[in-house]
Amino acid sequence: MNERPDYLDYRLDGWNLIEAAAGTGKTYTIQNLAVRFLLERRLPIRSLLVVTFTEAAAAELKERIRAVLGTMLDAATGAEPASERERLLLERAAEAGVPREACAGLLKNALSSFDDAAISTIHGFCARVLGENAFESGVLFRSELVKDTSGMIAELGMDFYRRIFYAPGPKLRNAMAEAAEITPESLTGPAKLKAAHPELVIRTPLAGTEEEAELILREAESIISELQNADLAGALAEAAPYLNKLGNFAAADAPAAAEAALRKPDTAEALKCLSGLGLSVLETKVKKRLKGTTPEEVKARLAAGPFRLADRLAELVRDYGNALKLAAAAFIRHGFEQRRKRENFQTFNDLLQEVHHALHAASSPLPAVLRQRYPVGIVDEFQDTDPVQYEIFTSIFRPPEGTLYMVGDPRQAIYAFRGGDIAVYRRAVRELEAAGGRKYTLTANYRSAAAMIADVNTLFHRHADPFADPSITFPEVRAPEPAPALLRNGVPEAHPLRIIRLPDANEAECRSRTARAVLELLSDPSLALPGRGESGIRPRDIAILVLRGYEAELLAAELHALHIPAVFTRTGNIFDSEDARELLIVLRAVASNDVRRLPNLLATPIGGMPVAAIAELQTERGERELAEEQTKLRELQTIWENGSFIEFFNALLTARQVRKRYPALPRGERKLTNLLQLGDLLEQESARRGLSPAGVADFLAERIADPDKGDGEEYQQLLETDREAVTLMTIHGSKGLEFPIVLLPGLHLGDAEKRAELFHNAGGKLEYDLTDSPEGKRKAQDERLQELLRLAYVAVTRAKHHCRIFWGKGPKATAPDWLFRMREAGARGTSPVQALLADPPEPQIPAELLDPETAPEPPPFYRQDPGATLELELPPVRLGIDSGWQFVSYSSLSPQGGADTPYDYDEKEQEPGTPGEPPDGGIFAVRGGAAAGNAWHRIFELADFSAGEEELRTLALPQLTDFGLLRGGEDPEEKLKLTVRMAQDVFRSPLRGADGVAFRLAEVPRRERLSELEFAYRFRSGFTTKQLRRLLERYAAERFGLCEWPVWNRTVSGGCLNGFIDLFFRHHGRYFILDWKSNRLGGRSANFLPERLPAAMAGSFYFLQYLIYTVAAVKYLRMRLGRFDEAEYESLFGGVFYLFVRGVSPDHPGRGVFHDKPPYELVRQLEELIG
Repeated sequence: MNERPDYLDYRLDGWNLIEAAAGTGKTYTIQNLAVRFLLERRLPIRSLLVVTFTEAAAAELKERIRAVLGTMLDAATGAEPASERERLLLERAAEAGVPREACAGLLKNALSSFDDAAISTIHGFCARVLGENAFESGVLFRSELVKDTSGMIAELGMDFYRRIFYAPGPKLRNAMAEAAEITPESLTGPAKLKAAHPELVIRTPLAGTEEEAELILREAESIISELQNADLAGALAEAAPYLNKLGNFAAADAPAAAEAALRKPDTAEALKCLSGLGLSVLETKVKKRLKGTTPEEVKARLAAGPFRLADRLAELVRDYGNALKLAAAAFIRHGFEQRRKRENFQTFNDLLQEVHHALHAASSPLPAVLRQRYPVGIVDEFQDTDPVQYEIFTSIFRPPEGTLYMVGDPRQAIYAFRGGDIAVYRRAVRELEAAGGRKYTLTANYRSAAAMIADVNTLFHRHADPFADPSITFPEVRAPEPAPALLRNGVPEAHPLRIIRLPDANEAECRSRTARAVLELLSDPSLALPGRGESGIRPRDIAILVLRGYEAELLAAELHALHIPAVFTRTGNIFDSEDARELLIVLRAVASNDVRRLPNLLATPIGGMPVAAIAELQTERGERELAEEQTKLRELQTIWENGSFIEFFNALLTARQVRKRYPALPRGERKLTNLLQLGDLLEQESARRGLSPAGVADFLAERIADPDKGDGEEYQQLLETDREAVTLMTIHGSKGLEFPIVLLPGLHLGDAEKRAELFHNAGGKLEYDLTDSPEGKRKAQDERLQELLRLAYVAVTRAKHHCRIFWGKGPKATAPDWLFRMREAGARGTSPVQALLADPPEPQIPAELLDPETAPEPPPFYRQDPGATLELELPPVRLGIDSGWQFVSYSSLSPQGGADTPYDYDEKEQEPGTPGEPPDGGIFAVRGGAAAGNAWHRIFELADFSAGEEELRTLALPQLTDFGLLRGGEDPEEKLKLTVRMAQDVFRSPLRGADGVAFRLAEVPRRERLSELEFAYRFRSGFTTKQLRRLLERYAAERFGLCEWPVWNRTVSGGCLNGFIDLFFRHHGRYFILDWKSNRLGGRSANFLPERLPAAMAGSFYFLQYLIYTVAAVKYLRMRLGRFDEAEYESLFGGVFYLFVRGVSPDHPGRGVFHDKPPYELVRQLEELIG
């Protein structure tokens, strides 16, 4: 008997914290909590506040909650058998005094008013609060909301930089700034930190003004003068025999270096040299073993020399840089405020601060108003909360009136750079305990293989202090299901987490070893993933996760050298790409109406014309082709001037055959993806701002000149391909994802000793220490190590079946050093980083995790078929056309198909009814065939689904006329009326997707639909229809009862799969495929009943059609969204509708409507075969 799930016993009052380890069903638990609150506390959906931290996560959470409410309603009403989950939730509601009938009513109300659900980001919630409670909050919310302010901050930082360094002044000013590593970017550092952390405390003795910076500069001039008058070189010559190497030069060379620096001190190199000769540096370089003297005596003589002056110069260089950063922060803050008032906009932080202020103002009515409006709150990803957000939640949901659930995992707190503050989580735990709240822990991992879970327990649970932070522990995680790890010769690995120790391997050698490991995995026929039914590992099964983006680029080069396909996500700002610059040349040429710019357009990869051919255009022989190219240019100009940007852009891609040519170019898939993404972004901006062609070109030019002006998620480059390829991405980008196999080559490169700037003080406030104090530096280093350990945890827990950590040569204060050197004792009360830097023990890698290095020797390069042999002779040259390479569609591929046809007209024309059985009247009696099918398809393509009767009549009349349907003996007016009524019925009839929620096509606006969506993609290799049948037989038998197939034996040796999807649309965040069917089905309304449609689908093999369409849709969404695998398919794809339009009627729900959502695994296998 199954255990009773813990979520059934969670309290529905007070403050509660759910600590959810990776893979333990956090979202599933939130869904169940939402159901329990709606049923057991009888809450309307609008009274439940659910908050998460990204718009994508909020959209997914909203759809998942909607889906579970739909299945719960079906279970409560008996429309569908209840699953175990639904049965338990209904029984729990009954225990709370809510019978099944009442549950059905509550669920129905929740679904009918689901658009009112408060499921959003924290910023979306705050905007809603200010908009709906202007009186109570005291805020007049009429400002434009600006999501991304990085461009403004960068622009103001550049203004300050120009103001300081472009003005006349001494050369030493620029030298001091360069020595302090001051750039336009670094000047904005404190301002950006303040933007991410409004509560940030900056610790500094400096006033941070421009005047102070000038005073520091004058003191530096004085110190340099003193050094020039002191005998620094002589003092260094005396000390040199007793010193070890000084930085980049030997101690014996120090006197000459000092003399050169003092001769020309107004350079950054001179200042760095002199700063490195201070007493504090030299004391650390004294040799331990000396003859005739002691280290103490040498240090005493050094103290008597001029070296303190060099120390002071080093301090002045540092202070000069910090003074400028602080002055820049004040300048940016002032300029930003002026711009905000002038342009009347608000930022996300403004929303938070205004709501926070309104909630905490004296005698404010807002907390009580919001508590009444939202008696229950659930905060997802709570570990990423900042102090202001936390205080907003605790003010609204103050017990005993308020109920708050905080759901998160402190081990996955890795977004400090976005404002997430782990100290808030610690504070919440303390305040929860003080308020008598409850803490629950999720420890059942449903993501990874059981052996993988056990190995992660070994790595973290059996460590004395796994996160170098006593406040964060690691509970032992269990595997509720015995899922197998990676299979080797059919046997699951006992220990799928491997540590590859490479103590002498530098960064480049580790990358090379990682690439070889990928080759080994791909080339080893003994390996297999569980449940796939075939041997071998494929490139897309493998993900390589890195700390920084540059590591991914270098690894991609290593993999490509081995012929291994690899792609990486989030590779930089799209406007900083070569493709953006190439597109700008094209847009300038088209927008200018100047044919003299035509050669510039043609010379780009978009234009696609070789230089020699462009030169030929200028000759007499090329006059005709030049005229043709000029005509094409004028046609593009006309399309853009009279239509929209996206119409022009698509016409450009077609005219220049970009989609066909680009895949053959070097990095062609990357270039095509960038170009399509640029087209989307420019269309959005063009539509939003109403830009002319010249305006679009100017906008693109501005973004190229300053790509950082917008660095939001929409400007990050998308995944370049959906083909078989190894995934490369940063650990930050991988959070929330899972991969069959994960390789981690760079955890040992994250150095806690460096790049450590921020720490929390004794009061829990975040500090930015500019004093360079040893205490602040230690704290910042320790917190950086803690963050690196959390990153390592996130990385390891992305793996489902197998994971490898490569530990090479690197710095001392890293995540692997802590995990394997400090397993038993931790830091013993001292600074964790100092414990690692002092004298750490030898690595103690658990023996079961050490890699046995048993992989067979791989081939020199990756081959798609590891069993193939390389022939060392050239095949004979065959001139001619390959007849096997062709365009293939469903109609030509179907067992009933023949030649390709341009239209999908559903069925041949038949006489109405059959002998002795007249057809039903009305639309059922209208003749079928190609003419009716094409006319109706055209009406559905052009119609506004919310149109009224007159608008539909106006649209339908010319279509019916053009296709000859109003001629003959039938009454034209009656046929027009029947067609319009049929269209209205189709648009108004309820449809139910995979989530069980009903909607109507009339609710789908034109912007959410793509009609006649064409697809064409190349086969990876040839296939036979026998292979297709073997793949589909079981599905066809189970879904349609199809057991007898006609003879179907055809070989498709190569080419493109081509087709048109009648309608591809989005509704409430889910994507659907829809096909219009005009089939008469014997002219009897009974034949359109839901139970009879599967026979019609099977008889025409329409299931093959919609499976092909589903593969095309998955590929399209993967290209557009960057990733569309099983998790996205289940949450975002609503399935396929086949509407047999004659039978669809709002008076007979379900009639004429066929819906299916094919299993993802079947779609994946079909994509492997024909994709």
